[in-house]
This record gives sequence, C-alpha cells and structure tokens, in this order.
Amino acid sequence: MVNTNATEERLLRAVDVGQILNCSKRSVHRYCSAAKIPAPVRINGAVRWKQSDIELFLQWNCPAREEFETRKEVEKC
Repeated sequence: MVNTNATEERLLRAVDVGQILNCSKRSVHRYCSAAKIPAPVRINGAVRWKQSDIELFLQWNCPAREEFETRKEVEKC
C-alpha cells in the first residue's frame, strides 16, 4: 500500500537550479565542483538537487557546501 500523504521531495535538474540561481547549467556544474552549492543526489547516473536544499541555500544567503551541510545537521536536532 502506498502512503499518499507522504511528502515527496522534488528533484531539480541543473537547468532548473540555474533558473533559480539565475545562472547557466554549466555554471551550476562548476559551482557544484567547487563545493559552492549543496551536494546533488545521484539516481541511476542522473545528477539532481533537492529543491528543499536549494531553497535553504538561498534562505541562508548561499553558504559554501561545508557550512551548509553543518548548519543543516545542527538544524535537524
């Protein structure tokens, strides 16, 4: 039985992240390589970003990945 009340996480492509951040798809991949944006998830070879991570990233004034991940862990508790 499938739980229809479960919140589904929206996964964004680099193009979608680029539109949100107002930059190109290539820039999104560069920022990712430089650890300047949240880490993506990989699903069957596809690279996607969690929409909630991108929203938090913007809400927290675009911290570097290390600071973002640390802050995300602290906020969980």
